[in-house]
Amino acid sequence: MSCFDFPGGIGTASRTVGDHRVGVLLLCNFGDREYLDLLGSRLDPVAVKSAADGSCIAVCATDAPLSAQQLRRLALRPLLGLARAGSYASQGSGEIGLAFSTSNEGGTQNADLNPYFAAAYEAAHEAVYNCLVAARPAKRLDGTMQDEFPIEAVRRLAGAHERRLR
Repeated sequence: MSCFDFPGGIGTASRTVGDHRVGVLLLCNFGDREYLDLLGSRLDPVAVKSAADGSCIAVCATDAPLSAQQLRRLALRPLLGLARAGSYASQGSGEIGLAFSTSNEGGTQNADLNPYFAAAYEAAHEAVYNCLVAARPAKRLDGTMQDEFPIEAVRRLAGAHERRLR
């Protein structure tokens, strides 16, 4: 698996909405390094790119009492978080969004869904970075090794970003 030309795989994150949680699990196998957005900065492009085609499966879980129709709508929101990280859903890319609720209580009004949609979007964005930080390099099919995600470079970017905000 490759995520923005770095090792890919599973990433997770969650958010709280009132008394409820929205969790997102991503299976990340997508993206071009040159589009990875790191606090408004970009890394240098990689000399040898992995295939741009890929996919992401996003599973969104909540304990909020949502109907089947509302869950279908919620399932699409994590895919927007991928775009925020830098995915442009390349030709041949296949994104799949699923959502489920563990609640069997009464329903939620459609007018009250925006915080759940925002939570799924934000959690997916974070889950991409969780995947990048957690994944370890492996050999590609051609026998070459994947580049390790440059955590120290990202820390320096984050420090510079924080200093600019002061």
